[in-house]
Amino acid sequence: MVTKNMKSLRWLLFSYKGRINRKVFWFHLLTMWFSIIIFGGIGIIVEYLPILLEVPIKCLIGTIFLVLVYTQLPITVKRLHDMDYSGWWCLFL
Repeated sequence: MVTKNMKSLRWLLFSYKGRINRKVFWFHLLTMWFSIIIFGGIGIIVEYLPILLEVPIKCLIGTIFLVLVYTQLPITVKRLHDMDYSGWWCLFL
């Protein structure tokens, strides 16, 4: 069952339409950077594991990083829309 919160989360992270305020933008940005720091630390710790464990964990961390970066793009575009700029300005930032 898809709830309203799940739909709004899907809209927030994957849709390029609409506007968001500063609070939502900065919350997502800080959450993203906190996650990058945590997973980066895990990546450093993984260096000391045997190679059979190191490669899958690093692939998982890389995938998580790509998802975080991808979800940042719609958030930035929505914030630009809120400031009455085109989403294409995201390419220059």
